[in-house]
Amino acid sequence: MMNRTQHEVTLTPHASRRSQQRAIRPEVVDQVLEWGRVILQPQGRTAYFLGRRDVARLKRQGVDVSAAESVAVVTRDNAVLTVIRTTDLTRLRTYQADQGRQRRAA
Repeated sequence: MMNRTQHEVTLTPHASRRSQQRAIRPEVVDQVLEWGRVILQPQGRTAYFLGRRDVARLKRQGVDVSAAESVAVVTRDNAVLTVIRTTDLTRLRTYQADQGRQRRAA
């Protein structure tokens, strides 16, 4: 069984509130951070995601992360910014990508 290094992160108040609202337990956040697929985002954020195929692959390796299926954790500077349930990876790849852009007048 392969194990990734432990992440030492803190939950922001927003992430704590969202995890409670979305019924995502702290153990699930830890599993996503430990085993999740890494998706680099704009502005120095990193998303970790466990999809259906990731969960199945890990199960074959003897790691049960089924509770973390379709959960994404967004971090920056060792802090968890938010947690979401999603099956749409494009949402994670473009998460707030347009933030800070100025609109041009037509």
